[in-house]
Amino acid sequence: MKLLLKYFLLLCFLIASSCSGRKDNAQPNSFFSLKSYFNQQIDALQKSGADIIKKTSVDNEATEEYRIVDADWRREFDSFIAADISGEEFTNAYRIDTADEKTDSIHIAKTIRYTAIDNEQRIRLIVVQLDSADHISRIEIEAYKKSVFSIVTESLVYVPMKYFTITNYEDSGWLGKNELKVAGFIVIKS
Repeated sequence: MKLLLKYFLLLCFLIASSCSGRKDNAQPNSFFSLKSYFNQQIDALQKSGADIIKKTSVDNEATEEYRIVDADWRREFDSFIAADISGEEFTNAYRIDTADEKTDSIHIAKTIRYTAIDNEQRIRLIVVQLDSADHISRIEIEAYKKSVFSIVTESLVYVPMKYFTITNYEDSGWLGKNELKVAGFIVIKS
């Protein structure tokens, strides 16, 4: 009976220690949050009353240009927010590389690259460039989606408070190839 009790206590100890070990191994995701960043940008742009001069073109043909007053910034940045990889489900899905670059004799800029480890991720690459004061100077995103009908690659670029571009390239095989470019130039009202 004593032997059975010892085994039972040993088993309880092993179960308890293995459960607490799992918590120690869990690491929070420290990826840059596109969602938080663009929510801040949306707030700042709405407060400034900024407009957009938008240019669109399909297959490099005639460009259409128009001005949007009282822009819906959430809608404009929807693709950027949808590219957020800061959730726990992405913790082991991306490799992070950081590089410093001298901009002049005193200042150093930083580039952070999040690269998908496998080809199953829709977001393949995020590049965040920081100036010498650690302010974001540029964000680039590369996305990829493959279906039975087509392959779509999407390239997004944002330069804070200046402009954004969204380029979609679709190859649908039997329907051909299409390219849609949207450029939004931010006009801050004085």
